[in-house]
Amino acid sequence: MSIDGVDPAACEGLESETFRVLRVARHGNKLRLGHLRGNRFRITLRGTRPGDIELARAGLAELERIGVPNYFGEQRFGKRGANLQKGLDVLAGNPRAFARRMPRRVFGLVVSAVQSEVFNRVVAARREALDRLLVGDLAFLHSKGAVFAVRDPAAEQERADRLEISPSGPMPGPKMTLPEGEPQVIEAAALAALGLEVDAFAGLPYGMARGERRPLRVPLTDAGVREVEAGIELSFGLPRGSYATSALRELLVDTIWFAN
Repeated sequence: MSIDGVDPAACEGLESETFRVLRVARHGNKLRLGHLRGNRFRITLRGTRPGDIELARAGLAELERIGVPNYFGEQRFGKRGANLQKGLDVLAGNPRAFARRMPRRVFGLVVSAVQSEVFNRVVAARREALDRLLVGDLAFLHSKGAVFAVRDPAAEQERADRLEISPSGPMPGPKMTLPEGEPQVIEAAALAALGLEVDAFAGLPYGMARGERRPLRVPLTDAGVREVEAGIELSFGLPRGSYATSALRELLVDTIWFAN
């Protein structure tokens, strides 16, 4: 008997240096969007020059130490930022009228593009010190995905230096906890730059854009660099919801920033 066309007997016993398949069976629950711990990437850079492998190795080591700016990638915003503009139009107009004309998936996509742009602007505003906690921050605990208020940054900074915690930024919505002090000022400015206020996402159809906190940086793990015939191959892991393009942006010279 096969499982979705896969013969379990052909899978059982498969192994490598790091794993062995003991048993294959259908799980009782469906695998849903977001049900993963992270992703591993293997990317080949072509057209490299002598010495680039050392630069790549040093760059990845630095990202392992300080983390990767957690920008949303350009694919989040659609071609030429079309999703972002549609989302801004929705929030500036009558969201329920837009919802009646849009498929639910598209409506959620364009609204989330606006949330993502607000977040990217906060990352950019704090780009030079993403590892530094501020009074009033909501620190993101990477091991649990929870946040807590920072009252004494000096007392928590050692954990941030170990990349156990990071400052968080906004995915705006009515259920999102707001920071205080300077972090709140930065986030309010990011909203204002788009002509939005903190309650812009309240009362949307389908219960969308309820809001959450997202870390301003993420750990990069299991970094590797090797020469291949085509150039240099990079390998690394990132948590779910983060983008390999964000890591590449930190490593490459000739890149275009995808924030709008």
